[in-house]
Amino acid sequence: MRRRTPPAPATAATESPTAKASAATRRAGSAASASSGRDMSELRSSDAAPIVAGLRTRIRASTWFGERCFPKGAKSIISFKRAEHGASSLRLSRARNSPRPPIFPAQAPKRKSTSKASGAASKKSKAATSASSKKASSPRGSKKKAGGTALAFATYADPDEGYVTFEGLGKLGEDLGIDASSDTKLLVLCWRLGAEKPGCVSEEEWAKLGSEPSLPTCDKPVTLETLKAGWSTLDPAFLENSDFRPFFKFCFEFNREGTKKFLERDTALALLPICIEDRSKHTKTFLEFLETKPEDFKINRDQWCSFLDFSLNVGPAPDFLGWDADESSWPILLDEFVEFAMAKK
Repeated sequence: MRRRTPPAPATAATESPTAKASAATRRAGSAASASSGRDMSELRSSDAAPIVAGLRTRIRASTWFGERCFPKGAKSIISFKRAEHGASSLRLSRARNSPRPPIFPAQAPKRKSTSKASGAASKKSKAATSASSKKASSPRGSKKKAGGTALAFATYADPDEGYVTFEGLGKLGEDLGIDASSDTKLLVLCWRLGAEKPGCVSEEEWAKLGSEPSLPTCDKPVTLETLKAGWSTLDPAFLENSDFRPFFKFCFEFNREGTKKFLERDTALALLPICIEDRSKHTKTFLEFLETKPEDFKINRDQWCSFLDFSLNVGPAPDFLGWDADESSWPILLDEFVEFAMAKK
C-alpha cells in the first residue's frame, strides 16, 4: 500500500495575496494587544507622537465644551464661523426636539435694558389710562362754561350720522337725571326743536335751544343746568288739546323706522300710554285689544291720530256716549275695538 505524504507548507513565494493580507492583519492585532497596556507617552516614533498629541487636545477641547455649554443629553451641532472682525465665534444650532442649551455667555441678552423699556412702556400706559379716566369723569366731554355745562351739539351727536340720535338723547337723559325711555318731556323737547327726521335731531334744529320761545333755554345760557331747572315746563299736561294734537302726531312720526309709514304693534303698545297719559279713558282697554292682534300687526298714522279724537269725543265703556257706528267715519280698527270692549263687559 502506497502511503500519502502530507503537502509541504507554503513558502513566501507561493502564498496567495489573500493569505498575505490575513496574516498581516493577525500580526497587527497581536501587536496592538501587546502594546495596549503601555502608556501613550512611551511611544517614541517620530510619526506617532504628533498624532497622539492631537488626539489628546481634541479630547480635552470636546470635553470642556460639552461640560461648559451643553446639559447632559443635549444633541447640538457645533460649528465655527469667521466673524466680520476676524475672530472666531461659536454658533450653536440645536437639533430638532432636543433640550435648549444655555445661551453662550458672549451672546447673552441684556436683561436690564429690556426691563427699562418695559418699565417705560408701563409708565406710558398708566399715564394714558389716568388721562382717559380724567376725560371720562367729565360729563360726556362737555365744555364747562362760567354758567354751567354747555349743551354742545357735538357732545350728543353721532359723528357718523351727523345727527343726535336716540343714543344721544339717552345720554342727554342721563345728564338730566331722567329716564329717557319713559319721560314724555324729552319728546316735547324734540317736538319744540322741530325735528323732522324720525329719531334724529339735526345741528340746525339743535341750535333752536337758544331761540325757541317755548323752551326754558330761550334767551338764556344754553347749558345743562338751565335746561334742568326748567325741565318741568315741558310737561305735555300743560298743552291745550289744540296743541296736543300736533304733538301726538309728532310722537308717531318721530318713532317710525326710516321710511316706514307705520308703527309695529309692540312699539305702539309701549309708546301710546306715555304719550296720551290721562287724556283718554280707553287706553287700558285699547291696549288689551291690541295685544289680541298678531305680533306683526301694524298701526298707521290715521289709526294713531283717530284714537286721540275718539278718546276726546267718545265716553267710556260700556256706554260709549257719542259713538255712532252707522254715521261715524272711524277707522275699522276702532269699530273692532268697540265690539271687543262691549263683548268684554
